Amino acid sequence: MLADPEGNELCIIEPTNNFLSTCGRLGSITCDGTRQVGYFWSAALGWPLVWDQNEETAIRAPDLAGPMITWGGAPLNPKLGKNRLHLDIAPLADGDQQAEVDRLISLGARRIDIGQGDVDWAVMADPDDNEFCVLTPRSQRIAGITAEPGSVVARELHSQLNTIASVGARDMCESRIREVARISLAALRSRRR
Repeated sequence: MLADPEGNELCIIEPTNNFLSTCGRLGSITCDGTRQVGYFWSAALGWPLVWDQNEETAIRAPDLAGPMITWGGAPLNPKLGKNRLHLDIAPLADGDQQAEVDRLISLGARRIDIGQGDVDWAVMADPDDNEFCVLTPRSQRIAGITAEPGSVVARELHSQLNTIASVGARDMCESRIREVARISLAALRSRRR
């Protein structure tokens, strides 16, 4: 077991670890959480459970690519303030933020107020009280450019971001994403003339 400079634990996985052998460089994001929260995130993200034993759960993207998100079961460590890591859920380009909030509530989430004020995202908590946010649909937020869901501009922006992600640049900083989105918009507008 190792730790990063802030003391967060991390493990180097042996090549013979069959559980994580197909995950690539990042095997899992390991969370403190109950079996119920594993079921919640499986339904919330549409990711199948790939492990469900002895109160431990794990989910993974439907294409079985990338890391797993795992929960170790009870007992949970006491929560000491705001979570250091939380998920943001963005409805699909043609989605509806309120419909997504309602769907997540039906799965066991609840809206919470952490002093966020008047913002365009919904702050929620999963069944274990971990904060997460539901953003506005992706195409309405990309690079600060507002686009109607389903519009040509929204589809082009979404396509460009998928291209960025597919070339392994998922960690690209927001300013670079803005630049690519603006260039894409300019190219799209010039093609329409």
